[in-house]
Amino acid sequence: LEHLVRVADEHPELYVLIAKIHQATGNIDSHLAALEKATQFAKKRLAQEPENTAIRIATAQLYHDQGDLKNALKVAAEGLGQDATNQELRTCVSQLLMTQFDQLRRSEGTVENQIAVLEKSVEMDATNQRVIAGLQSLMDGSDEDQAAAESVLNRMLAEGKSTGAVHFILGTRAVNDNDTETATLHFQQSYDNLQDLNESSLVPALLNNLAWLKMDKGKDIAGAIGLVQQALDLLPKSDPQLPFSRETRGQLFLRQEKWREAITDLEFA
Repeated sequence: LEHLVRVADEHPELYVLIAKIHQATGNIDSHLAALEKATQFAKKRLAQEPENTAIRIATAQLYHDQGDLKNALKVAAEGLGQDATNQELRTCVSQLLMTQFDQLRRSEGTVENQIAVLEKSVEMDATNQRVIAGLQSLMDGSDEDQAAAESVLNRMLAEGKSTGAVHFILGTRAVNDNDTETATLHFQQSYDNLQDLNESSLVPALLNNLAWLKMDKGKDIAGAIGLVQQALDLLPKSDPQLPFSRETRGQLFLRQEKWREAITDLEFA
């Protein structure tokens, strides 16, 4: 670290690394000081290369890491002023807006303000999973939160944005409302809309939910076991979803009177 500090003035890009080392060792003052020097260097680079997307995003991230969300958004938005279609910058802005949303949630900002930030974020990047998580958090909140989130979700569906994830949330809401028909419809549409099933983190939970709904209807138990087995095949041993899928399969084995297999799964869960 001492060597890095000695040569950092000649190689200011090292200040980012220095900041990370100070952060890891709990030296917050030195961490922030290094971030400030890294930011000043990045600003100079950006002034020289204003169309360089990587430098612009790095500068925005440095402001973000210092807690200066206003300037982080300003730097990223200025880049979009040059090229509104730049998806890297749009994704950057979307992520920064979700940080703003998280701050509003913690400070109990109004639902209207939270929804406004979410809508801006999804407009920038409809694939941002933090948007989906934010909407889910509202769906788990008060009646006012749920109504506002549901309105946004339905609008996203109408506009064809993140349809697989949106159907998943609405299906989960229907399950909580004991509306199994609507839940099944949403989960099936979610399954149909997910482009690459093996890459989506939603798929194991989705398959488990579909299996559970089949079991709830008391029909096609073998088909339900096939679905939950697909979920289990996708889950690593350390995944927190694993006990839920094992429980589902155990309950299905009970329906088939496969007592030994059922006990093994239910004890694991």
